[in-house]
Amino acid sequence: MRLFKVAVGNKVITNLQNRLCVFSPINNKVFGVIPKIESSKELNLIFQNAKKHFYEFQKTSFQYRKKILLNFVELLKQKKEDLVSILIWEIAKNKKLALEEIERTINYIEDTIDEYKNIIKSNNRVIDESIHHIKGKQGNFSLQPLGVVLAITPFNYPLNLLIAKIVPALISGNVVVFKPSTQGACIAAYISTLLYKAGFSNGEISCVIGKGSEIGDTLIENHNIDMISFTGSTKVGIHIAKKQPLIPMVLELGGKDAAIVLEDVNIKKVVKEIIKGSFTYNGQRCTSIKRVFVDNKIKKEFLDEMNFQLKFLTIGSAAKGNYDITELIDKEAVIHNLKLLEDAFYHGAKSAQKVKIVGNNILKPIVLFNVSDNAKIIKEEQFGPVLPIMFFDTIEEAIKMTNSSKFGLQASIFTKKIDLAFEIANRLEVVTVNINKSSSRSPDIFPFGGIKHSGKGLQGIRESILSMNRIKGIIENS
Repeated sequence: MRLFKVAVGNKVITNLQNRLCVFSPINNKVFGVIPKIESSKELNLIFQNAKKHFYEFQKTSFQYRKKILLNFVELLKQKKEDLVSILIWEIAKNKKLALEEIERTINYIEDTIDEYKNIIKSNNRVIDESIHHIKGKQGNFSLQPLGVVLAITPFNYPLNLLIAKIVPALISGNVVVFKPSTQGACIAAYISTLLYKAGFSNGEISCVIGKGSEIGDTLIENHNIDMISFTGSTKVGIHIAKKQPLIPMVLELGGKDAAIVLEDVNIKKVVKEIIKGSFTYNGQRCTSIKRVFVDNKIKKEFLDEMNFQLKFLTIGSAAKGNYDITELIDKEAVIHNLKLLEDAFYHGAKSAQKVKIVGNNILKPIVLFNVSDNAKIIKEEQFGPVLPIMFFDTIEEAIKMTNSSKFGLQASIFTKKIDLAFEIANRLEVVTVNINKSSSRSPDIFPFGGIKHSGKGLQGIRESILSMNRIKGIIENS
């Protein structure tokens, strides 16, 4: 068991009288203990102080904020080994994926600093009569930070997604209150102390630890919040939007990404990519491929290759090696996927793999076929190593099946006919379509977001910065 400190405003809290226990999915034992917030009075005080500190912090220069963020980058590099260990034990991410998340996060910070500088140059402008042809009127427009940003993050990328919300806010001159999921609270608390040590020690950041069921509504309803950036379930995202209908927010919600496979593909190559896109980190990603639609002409060859390649996925504990399949985040996640499998089999689905639990929370990967439209796994997000495969006779049918989902995040199209891929892509009801590649949130400079039940607003470095700023206009009249 490890004790974690947490930075709240202008102090680091070590008092464990009120504490949150985080259990490791690897052994189901307590991994971390963190000071937590319990009362609405405490929360209100945190937001009041954040607002007060914002009025000072917004006056600081870009160079000042850049220096602190670069200090933070150096601390991340120094603490890389410790960060990897926390990611392994708290969320069962293997060492390779943990290192990739840390490196991506460091790059994100550096790229955000550069992008903010470019954005400020292009958005601070003067519009006078040489442009709008109205005499005696000059508009002076600039970007200004919104104020207090509330960031709420999930378990699956507890470092990268946290930084993807915090850094665009801070570089712009906002202050941040951030609330991680319970699974992910240890890494967030640790990061808060690194931010504090780097120089954000005057109330610019506050990490709020607590269970959403206990403090959720009190957290999101606070009148001092000026913007919300949330990544999590569709159900919670809709709830947040109803509670705060008038403030800016970006909601990154669920996904049910589809892959359409046409008959002209290199089947071996495509199957390898789909397995990677479906089963990386056990399928616990909003951008995991969660449905596959394959041309009936290659049905047998595709299924044979899929079942063959699936055997080569390595299975084991995240604590013991870089296995492809490791522990799911908790027992509830295992149960959720087992229920979806049970329902799919009840409706006639077949599989060449047996349903099997290994160790504490490891579900062996399984591919389904003959899946009925009535099965829940066609409609619900599985967030686990379970992949349903359906078949189509015409492209129209594939498009219809893809668009039938209530989600609209990303999709993939596999074909050698690029013109046809673009034609199909423009008809799919998603924000991003990947041609001959699985869904992905990276590179972070790309705009990223969803429609329908997959969210509202865009992320990506530039989009995140703009979402946390507003235009201020001052008009001179003569």
